Amino acid sequence: MLSAVFTQVQDLVRQFSSLSVAEVLKRFAAILVDGTLSSCQVVLDTLLNVLDQVAQGALDVLDTKIHIPVISDILNAIGILDISFLDLFTWIGAVAATVGFKIAVGHSPFPADDSSAQTMSVAEAWDDVMKLEDMSTTAQLAVFESCHIFSGVIAYLGNFQNGMEAEEPEGSKVMAVIGTVIKLVATGAVATADFLVPMDPVEAEPAKILSDIVVGTNVACSLVFSGVGQKALNKVKLNKLVVQDARGLGAIVDAVLAVSSAAVTTWHFYELSQKPKSETQATAITSESGKVAKDIARLAYAVAVNDEEEDSRQVAIVVMAVANLVYAASLFTEAGLRGQAIS
Repeated sequence: MLSAVFTQVQDLVRQFSSLSVAEVLKRFAAILVDGTLSSCQVVLDTLLNVLDQVAQGALDVLDTKIHIPVISDILNAIGILDISFLDLFTWIGAVAATVGFKIAVGHSPFPADDSSAQTMSVAEAWDDVMKLEDMSTTAQLAVFESCHIFSGVIAYLGNFQNGMEAEEPEGSKVMAVIGTVIKLVATGAVATADFLVPMDPVEAEPAKILSDIVVGTNVACSLVFSGVGQKALNKVKLNKLVVQDARGLGAIVDAVLAVSSAAVTTWHFYELSQKPKSETQATAITSESGKVAKDIARLAYAVAVNDEEEDSRQVAIVVMAVANLVYAASLFTEAGLRGQAIS
């Protein structure tokens, strides 16, 4: 595409003598606009294709079954099949969310007497969930509280993984896989809850668009710059995208995204300050406060994995750990406040 633009410009140059200045400028602008848009489309199509291949390859790695000698053999003998890290952490989160929901509400998240809840509990694809036009109060409560309790538990476990992984000078392949699983499932659960049961979301269209871009880019970068993603890139023969220090570079990119996320949060705080006090507003404020803590943790992680000075690196790891704990606590608090707002 770019070569075609260059050829068109050369042809235009040859016609300078027979065209007026206005005609030259009009044609030059048309060439640039058409060429730029076409080139952008090619680049975006290529990028999306690459991300699709990387995501598929990464999910294949994440869903690879773990077989631990002796222990797995014993479990296999009694009928328990091998599981993957993805199975393990989603199971841990699901059990914790179910137990926590029962303690808080008194029954399981998706009771048999609620049609909306039952439709969601047996849904096999996202399209099945999207068919629900009017979600019942019971289903809204189940989705929001379960997803936030789930993410809170996973974020709490991820705090230990983050600390141990950041301590490693060059990172650990096993910790990288676990970290990718934790980030994807925790981010996915919160995003699902906020989409299906929104609570005073940001209203300004530019802020909404920037937020969606940041979240999408964050997930994409988590795959591309993780050990899992780098392995997938090799698998699909995209070796030029394999970098020497994927962890360090990915952390820097994530830190830049954290700054963009903070800009959206700042604007959302302003919007919320203009609204009357309510459980809905309090839930949204708690959510954004948790995001601030998470952004601080992301910045601290970038420092920790790129700093060669041991003392300052340890300080960054401590800051990251504290910020992650605050973020996990905000998810639990948000679940409680949202429960009051719905009920």
